[in-house]
Order: sequence, then C-alpha cells, then structure tokens
Amino acid sequence: MAAPALHPLPEPVALDELIARVGEPVLERRGPPDATVTSVAPLSSAAPGALAFCKAAGARAGGLIASSRATVFAIGETAEIDAADRRCFLRVADPARWFVRAVTALFPDASGHASHPTACIEPGATVGPGCRIGAGAFIGARVTLGRDCVIGPNCSLGDVGLAIERDEAGNPLPYPHLGRLVVGDGVHIGANCVLVRGILEDTQIGDRCQIGNMVNIGHNCAVGDACWISSAAVLCGSATLEDGVMIGAGATVNNHVTIGAGAVVGIGSVVTKSVAPGRRVFGVPAKTLPTMRPL
Repeated sequence: MAAPALHPLPEPVALDELIARVGEPVLERRGPPDATVTSVAPLSSAAPGALAFCKAAGARAGGLIASSRATVFAIGETAEIDAADRRCFLRVADPARWFVRAVTALFPDASGHASHPTACIEPGATVGPGCRIGAGAFIGARVTLGRDCVIGPNCSLGDVGLAIERDEAGNPLPYPHLGRLVVGDGVHIGANCVLVRGILEDTQIGDRCQIGNMVNIGHNCAVGDACWISSAAVLCGSATLEDGVMIGAGATVNNHVTIGAGAVVGIGSVVTKSVAPGRRVFGVPAKTLPTMRPL
C-alpha cells in the first residue's frame, strides 16, 4: 500500500500568517480564528491539521469535504458546506491556485538559486539572477537566460541542430549555427530537453513559458510569452508559437509553421499547416476540433 500523501511542516503555521504569505484575497473565512496548519495533503489522505483544497462545486464539494479529515480547506465560491462543520474554510476565487501558492509559501525551495556542481556552463553564456541549473545540464556559450529560470537535469541548451546542404558528391554539408538561444524571464524547462541555437537568426523563448520533460525545440524557433509545451513535444526548425499557445504531449509542429496566439494543439498531433489564433486542433495531420477542451 502506498504511503499517505501527507507532507508535514517543521512547525505549525498560523492560518492568519499563511493567508498573509499567499497574498491572494480570501472572499470568506469561516471557522476558528486561531486555526493552524501542520501539513498539506490531498482531500482523500489528509489528517487533522492538514491544509487541502476542493475544486468541486455545489453538493459534490460538500460530500468530498465531509469525507476528508483535513482541518483547513480552500474552497470555491459555490461549494456547499455543512453549517455544523466547525473546521476552517477559506472561500477563494480559485482553490487550486490558492493552494499552490500556499504550498509554495510553506515549502520554500531549500536548494536556493544555484547551479548543480555537475552542470556545464560554457564561458560566454549569460545566466540571469535567480536561475537554477539542474544536474548534468549543458548551457552553451551562445545562450542567454533571463531571470528566475529553472533548467531541469540533463538539458542541452544552445548546441547545434540538424540542418544540411549537400556537397558536389552528395555528402552532408552541415550549416554553421551562428545564432544564439535567448530565453526570457521566469521560464521553466523540464528534464532532458534540447533547445538548439539559431543558424543565422536566434532561437527565442518568451517570458513565463512552461516546457515539459524531453521537449525538442529546433533552430530559429520563436516561442512567445506564457506558452505551455508538454512532454516530448517537438518544434521543428523555424516554427513559431505566438503568445499563450498550448502544445499537448508528444505533438509535433513542422518547420516554418506558425501557431497563432492562444491556440491549442492536442496530444500526439502533427501540425503541418499554420493554425489561426484561438483555434484548437487535433490529429494527424492536425485539423480544427471545436469540441476539444483546453489541455
């Protein structure tokens, strides 16, 4: 049997203090004024003293909360709770978001902002303040990282990609990669990713992008701000993602294709033609699918 997903704190934290640390408005607070939090956990495995959250609405939320042993709950605006329940309830705009911020405040990253001793950062690379570089990662000389980036273990950033012409005998003639890889602020790149520097132009990753594990981004790609690229996705050379694009796990975007702002590409899709802003596409080849939910 798996161990309970219960994460204790070194010492209890007063709920008033936690609310102040989170910094997001609480629409309604109900329960003992002196409540404390001693752990965080899912609803299903929480123990007394735990902070949990419930995204469900209405009576369904009430049932889930009643079956939980947690003491403090972040709940939504429409969650129904038993008037006789004397535990503590925080009604917030988005319970999951509030919980994530609370856990981040309760469990600050003890590793600090640093590079793992086994990371290789070549002379000439620019690494902004607050960045963390994981074990075995390679950061090439033509790479610029903005502020507060997280680079996962075993990533390769700024090496060359596969681009060739042919010589007179038909043998491969690789393109020199003279461009850079420029990564914006607050970018999270998962483990085992490959981001290739540009050939003549730069490969660019915008601010606040979230990139999953084992993603490959080719030379000259341009990724806008706040894009979300799931695990094992591939962006072929010179692909463009405008702001706020979501790419599902295992999807491939062909070279020179543009995905418009806010568009969504479904899991495992192969995108061979440009996608208009806001569209949701799925399949091989990818086609518009109006009924597809956001990832």
